[in-house]
Amino acid sequence: MEAISTVPEYLRRAAAARFISMSPAYLRKVAKLGQGPPFSKLGKSPVYRRSDLIDWVAARIEKAQ
Repeated sequence: MEAISTVPEYLRRAAAARFISMSPAYLRKVAKLGQGPPFSKLGKSPVYRRSDLIDWVAARIEKAQ
């Protein structure tokens, strides 16, 4: 993950994917399945809150352990 202080509060899908080291295609897939991090729409583009991405990744790590 990038240094949090340099990452904007809201990220479009490609930037969100980079932030959590996943592909935009994977985020799109889990969003369609209802299993991805929460997102909102800004026009037609999905946007993710930085804190939601961190929480989602943390929950996935906890499940895997």
